[in-house]
Amino acid sequence: MWLWSVIIGVILFVVLLIFEFIYLSNHFKAKRAKQDMAKHRFDHAWLGRSGTGYIGVAGQELVVYKTPQRQTKFALGKLFVFTQKTRVDFNTTYGPLTAQQQLWGVILTKADFADFTHWLTDHGILVTPLTKLMADVQAVIRKKGTSTRDQGTVK
Repeated sequence: MWLWSVIIGVILFVVLLIFEFIYLSNHFKAKRAKQDMAKHRFDHAWLGRSGTGYIGVAGQELVVYKTPQRQTKFALGKLFVFTQKTRVDFNTTYGPLTAQQQLWGVILTKADFADFTHWLTDHGILVTPLTKLMADVQAVIRKKGTSTRDQGTVK
């Protein structure tokens, strides 16, 4: 019986270590994002949840920070914003996002999400739910008379 106690104890210890690793990893990502955000002089800034980075606006530029090595800038005049729940994705065209573009998505708290989308609409930037974008894409495909299944066939 003591063997089962040891096995269960080891399993619980491993689960605890995995949980702590995930929690601390996100904790330190969020801490680095806060420190980097404090270094810059942004007109407005929104911190992502669980270490997903931050969004900062300075002048006519929007900065998306994920890690010190992964940062990108978007000109506000050429920006389209797509939302899904409290996740915000960015693109320079009104079209579906590639897997690479989805890497720049930031998850915000509900309050920051509402504040950020309100700020975007006040500044004339198109904010579109991702489901509406995909419906628009499907409508264009239907209008052309082809579907994604027909693209590989010869007529």
